[in-house]
Amino acid sequence: MMYDWNGGWGSWVSMGAMMLLFTGAVIALAVWAAVWATRSSTSHRSFEDPRAVLDRRLASGEVDADGYAQARRLLDGNAAGAR
Repeated sequence: MMYDWNGGWGSWVSMGAMMLLFTGAVIALAVWAAVWATRSSTSHRSFEDPRAVLDRRLASGEVDADGYAQARRLLDGNAAGAR
């Protein structure tokens, strides 16, 4: 028994549209997944006090005592005492 597949141009157009919709959905999903995966929770942390940052950097050894004192004076607004 032979089936007549004479659907005309309408079936080809609908298949093309569905292919474009599916491809667009896959691309949108890939972009969303990439953005979600690269977004870190630490990039959205609340504002941290500059003195707390300076204290943390001194404690971790990123800043020496002289650099800490100079930055502390700048933060306190007493830049005249800075070198």
